[in-house]
Amino acid sequence: MSRVNPDQARQSGRALDAANVFPPAIAAVSLGIFGHAASTRRIGRNETFNHAGNAVAAGLAGVSAYWFGPTVVFYLLRYRCQMNSRQRD
Repeated sequence: MSRVNPDQARQSGRALDAANVFPPAIAAVSLGIFGHAASTRRIGRNETFNHAGNAVAAGLAGVSAYWFGPTVVFYLLRYRCQMNSRQRD
């Protein structure tokens, strides 16, 4: 029987909190800066960049897996997580 590491549980909770806070926060900032008239277009632009980033990440993972094997995806994930943690320090 495996036990859950409390630090991992806390980090998962933080990730869920961030996923619930950031999209409405970005929408609110866009609304405040651009106003009601331009908010729909601006939120659409934000989502376009969001989806483009997801597509680039998926493409990079797919090409890497094709060339180096499927396990490379986990190394890419580890590398990206390390880069994110270094940016916060």
